Amino acid sequence: MIKKAICPNCGAEGTVGRYCEFCGTKIVELKKDTEYSTTIRKTVLDFKISQDEAIKIFLKNLAQKEAVPSDIFNKLQITEVSPVLIPMYSYIGSYQANWSCLKIETEKYKVGDETKEIEKKYPMNGVAGGNFSFLLPNCDVSPLSTSFNNFFESIKFDKTLYDQTARKNLSSEEQTYIIEEKGDSQAIVWNNSDCGKLLDGDIEKSVHAQLPRIYEDLSYSCSTNGGAGRAFLLATWTISYNYHEDKYDFIIDGTGHYLYSNSPIDEKEKSSLDELNKTIKDSKGNAIFWGLLGGILLLLSLVALIAITLNVITDHEWRERFNPVLLFLADGLCAVSLYLLGKVRRYLMVRQESESKRNNIINASQSLRCNNLTNALSMNSFGISDLEICKELAAGVSKISDTLGTKENSVQTGGCMPILIVISIVITGILNLLVLLSLS
Repeated sequence: MIKKAICPNCGAEGTVGRYCEFCGTKIVELKKDTEYSTTIRKTVLDFKISQDEAIKIFLKNLAQKEAVPSDIFNKLQITEVSPVLIPMYSYIGSYQANWSCLKIETEKYKVGDETKEIEKKYPMNGVAGGNFSFLLPNCDVSPLSTSFNNFFESIKFDKTLYDQTARKNLSSEEQTYIIEEKGDSQAIVWNNSDCGKLLDGDIEKSVHAQLPRIYEDLSYSCSTNGGAGRAFLLATWTISYNYHEDKYDFIIDGTGHYLYSNSPIDEKEKSSLDELNKTIKDSKGNAIFWGLLGGILLLLSLVALIAITLNVITDHEWRERFNPVLLFLADGLCAVSLYLLGKVRRYLMVRQESESKRNNIINASQSLRCNNLTNALSMNSFGISDLEICKELAAGVSKISDTLGTKENSVQTGGCMPILIVISIVITGILNLLVLLSLS
């Protein structure tokens, strides 16, 4: 009779005594543990931070977020802190793409005094390679809060989480933390995701990075090494809380590295920050555009003035036929370029002032929230049972508040632009003086 068992590495079903068709691990029959009949053995990325530490990170993160109401810690009520084990598949591997194309080059040759061009094509080939890593949930995410979708996106390309997993016997209590698996194989989960398209895009970029500037008839084939989904359970803490009767949540993985927070928003502060961010972006774009245009015009005007100066000094016939209108046009071009550079300076000042206002708003808001949290911790532990962790949180938040209070935002005045304008005026004046002296 053929015995079936679960692969101890990736979780796929296979035949006892043979090697897993997905990851190559030998499948052995696991004997039932009679002493711990309610335990199961799983590959788990276990909790490396405690519940108290998760709450500490949550409160500190909330104090430092942008556009969060200043009275958040006066009205916040933590309703539930839940440990959750999420079934995941980790896909880690490498790819190799063999490509070939025709490189196109244009060569010049002479026939008598005439120069002609001929297009030549040369075969080229190469090998592009790279690594990939994807993490995908193997569970029905619809019953979970919508924040989990954002959380999964934040960990999607992580390369290190699976390396921190270990085989572990889960007690009957720990089994209640597990979100019910879909039961899909690693291949089905992969096919139902967009990871295949993302991987194809990475392969295409790697190939195109090695191609010549002009080519045709490109073809390439790709092979992957590894990449079979390895099943594991990802430990997370989920903190649910209320603010003004509205519900929010905070999710952090068991290592304390990845987190996502669905938090209340101070609409007034957000509106101010959005407006300042738009001003900063627009000012930067305008400064770049007018700076390039002004720089080109300034360069052309200086080249024209230098050419006029050299011709006046060395060519007497040219000096007799010299038309002052040319000098006037060159000076006019220089004046326009200096005006545009002055415009760039104004845009830079607007940008710097907006950045300073934005930083002041953020610092003042964070400082107020940090002070409010420090005051709130003297009366409310927010569910933290470890007194030392509560003291660490209060000390850390106070330090942040002190740092924000001493931080100054200085506004610069256009950077090096005034110096550039002055230098341009001096050079233009010297060139004009040389022309006038030569004509006299």
